Amino acid sequence: MPVKFTCRSRKNARNRRPRLDFRPVTFKNIAEAVFFMEKFAGIIRFHRRKAARLTQIELARLAGVGKATVFDIEKGKATVRVDILMKVLATLNLRIELAGPLMEEYEKSAGIRS
Repeated sequence: MPVKFTCRSRKNARNRRPRLDFRPVTFKNIAEAVFFMEKFAGIIRFHRRKAARLTQIELARLAGVGKATVFDIEKGKATVRVDILMKVLATLNLRIELAGPLMEEYEKSAGIRS
């Protein structure tokens, strides 16, 4: 069973816009993963430009990553390291949620509250 990724924007003091929710994206092969990364890149680009009103250089500086990294993420490069991606997402107040048929059972067994 494939894992679903959901991207959500949380409201913060600087961004008082309503919460943006995106439909879960599921992929089973490389072609679908590349398509997902392109869609994901568009979401990040939108948040950087519209919600945060940052340039790529400003976002890179705030996230503590290189400008080329932000460029790669926004172009949908599939080989970006997860820890770097998470820094950029955290800077834009975005998060990734994993969802699947066994997640509730996993959270109970691991003692994680949802």
